[in-house]
Amino acid sequence: MNTEKSQDNEQTVLVSEKVITTLPVGTVLEEFEILGVIGQGGFGIVYRALDRSLEREVALKEYMPTGFAVRETGSTVVKSIQHLDTFEVGMRSFINEAKLLAKFHHPALLNVYRFFEANGTAYMAMPLYENPTFKEYLEQLQEPPDENWLKSLLKHLLEALAVIHAENCYHRDISPDNILILNNGKPLLLDFGAARHVIQDRSHIPTTIFKAGYAPIEQCGEIESQASKQGAWTDFYALGAVIYFAIMGKKPVSAIARALHDPLEPLATLKPLQKKYSQNFLYAIDQSLAFNPADRPQNVEAFRKLLGLTSETESNPSNEKQANQKKPSKFPVFLSISLITAVSIGIWFGMKGELDVSFSDNSEIINRTLNEAQDCLQHAKFECAFAKIDTVLDIDPDNPHAQKLYDNARSIHSEIQKNISDADICLKQAQFDCVINKTERVLQRDPENLHAKTLRSKAKTQNAQDIKRRNTLATADECLKKNDYECALSLTDMILIDDPENETAKQIQNVIAEKEDEIDTTLQLAENCLKKSQFACVKKQLNKVFNLDPENAQAQALENRFRISQQQFQTIQKNLLDAETCLKTAQYECAISKAEVVLNFSPGNRQANNLRNAAKEKQLEAWKNSVIE
Repeated sequence: MNTEKSQDNEQTVLVSEKVITTLPVGTVLEEFEILGVIGQGGFGIVYRALDRSLEREVALKEYMPTGFAVRETGSTVVKSIQHLDTFEVGMRSFINEAKLLAKFHHPALLNVYRFFEANGTAYMAMPLYENPTFKEYLEQLQEPPDENWLKSLLKHLLEALAVIHAENCYHRDISPDNILILNNGKPLLLDFGAARHVIQDRSHIPTTIFKAGYAPIEQCGEIESQASKQGAWTDFYALGAVIYFAIMGKKPVSAIARALHDPLEPLATLKPLQKKYSQNFLYAIDQSLAFNPADRPQNVEAFRKLLGLTSETESNPSNEKQANQKKPSKFPVFLSISLITAVSIGIWFGMKGELDVSFSDNSEIINRTLNEAQDCLQHAKFECAFAKIDTVLDIDPDNPHAQKLYDNARSIHSEIQKNISDADICLKQAQFDCVINKTERVLQRDPENLHAKTLRSKAKTQNAQDIKRRNTLATADECLKKNDYECALSLTDMILIDDPENETAKQIQNVIAEKEDEIDTTLQLAENCLKKSQFACVKKQLNKVFNLDPENAQAQALENRFRISQQQFQTIQKNLLDAETCLKTAQYECAISKAEVVLNFSPGNRQANNLRNAAKEKQLEAWKNSVIE
């Protein structure tokens, strides 16, 4: 059989985790000796081990959540004290899973020989199977399994689920890779993974655990409140997805992808399948794959009845054959089959005693059902409306009122779906007025439509954020025009945290970076000019900086140094000039004094040194002359 190939092998998805070092071959734990590794996932490692006391090979599963634990010198160590509580709760759940499996006795459930704690973690020993998984088994087939074989598979799996559901235990990880096909052709259900579900509930780290295509919406965190409660119906969705995979050769689209516009085609509407599988069987699988948890079978017995696996059917195969030959509905199979059955039974039994046994006049039933269908349609309960219309057409296939009502319901439903699809596209394109317009049209038809409400709420929120972002950008631009770079940077940083690809914010920051580079270059030029006492040059460069950034602290400091240097230069020049004048007029003490003032500011000033020395020589010469006289 040609089944869908993918990069993953349907293993449970664990986002952002690292592989932990496995125990080396030869490690001994209790009576078990590690022989090798069979597999490793996000929450555990399965080893091939030798039970040295009973001399048999077993599968030894180790609790090892990679998000919370590391391996150090053979022992498990919790990464952080904040993860200790979650790790401990997960390990208790792992042990409880082992206890439950040890308690259960069913040929389709994995047996647990024993469990124990060691190395700071927990282990469970189980039988070692060499059989293929259901996925591997399907790949060996030339064509999909027939209905009888699949029903036999479901019969055994549902019996196993009935055992665990009775203990309020749910598998929540059923997939083709978690089912083995034994030598006798019967299934064995693997990997309950109870620990990971407890960890998911308690952990606050961003770890998402689900199996795309097999996990229903309540496992994906996309809906809230009562609708997100998990139960038997959660396992039935996965089980239906497994049968879908077996029939279609590919897994169903993920539940998240079905949230706004459901692309999953019901099996019962696919004509090629009707040659090989009965309508009742296909309907049952479609029902288990219902997006809304409440629309799926709620317990094993309900699912068995949908599949025709009741004791009556098993004892009398002709019943199933007759059921399979029932004329299929001509309406789309997003209808609830259980609802159709309930409506039909409710009508006939509700009228008991009012109709003769031949049901010669069904007009009252038809009129009542049509009125109910109209009421369902007015309240946008399309599944209810289609179910009741289908009931009428089963009684009277040519009923014009039912056909008209069906056309009207189909038209309204299509209009709603199109508006929701359009609104989704508009939201992705940030066309918020379009989203609000489209969703308002939907809510006029269906005031309680959750998808429309969600889209409208997102559009209003994002529109408000967009307006706030535009206002912030406008303010940042004003700050930039005023050369207030700190203000502009602060505002654009705020925007880029929420919208890292915002081009306007990036452009503003690029302009600031260019201006800051220009300021740095200009300040360096001013510094060089100051060292050379080129004061006009310094003034020119400082003016450039202040034009770019009036409050630039570095420029202000340089300007203070510039003023001091300029004053000193003027003082030096004046005293040098005075010293020369004094020297020329033979005022030697004056010349020496003026020269020393200069040397106090500039000790190495050559002109001042020369003037002072000349003045001293002249002064000495004048003194000698006066003595001689």
